[in-house]
Amino acid sequence: MDLFDIIVIAVISLLIFILWKHYNPYNNDEKNIEEWHDLGLVRHRYDSQNLDSGFVYFVRESGNNRVKIGKAKNPEQRIKSDFGTIMPYEFSVEHLIQTRNYHKTENLFHRYFDQKRYKGEWFDLSEEEIEWVKKSNYPRDIDDSIKGY
Repeated sequence: MDLFDIIVIAVISLLIFILWKHYNPYNNDEKNIEEWHDLGLVRHRYDSQNLDSGFVYFVRESGNNRVKIGKAKNPEQRIKSDFGTIMPYEFSVEHLIQTRNYHKTENLFHRYFDQKRYKGEWFDLSEEEIEWVKKSNYPRDIDDSIKGY
């Protein structure tokens, strides 16, 4: 085997490798992958069960003027039972958001206002922040969770 044969074998091997890399159906090079999955059927099936539908509520207590961000399937019942017996102050419902994923939506609002957290689910929110909540101009992750995505 002389030098010419070695070069020919190397070139053929390189060409085979390049072709294999280009046409390999199992290529996991994620930089070149752009996929779109239509999850409409799955989403419809999941949404039709209403597993996580509910409400996220913003309730202000008059004593310290703090706002509780909570969740409930039935907010009227939750507010009457919990706030009517537990809270020594008057309270007002600032806003209710109907959502298809109330666990996630509540969690995202807690994270969004984390710097304003007083304790647990209680936050020191200004009137401007409550007005922002009422306008429903949320970041995409919160908006998507409300829609059930």
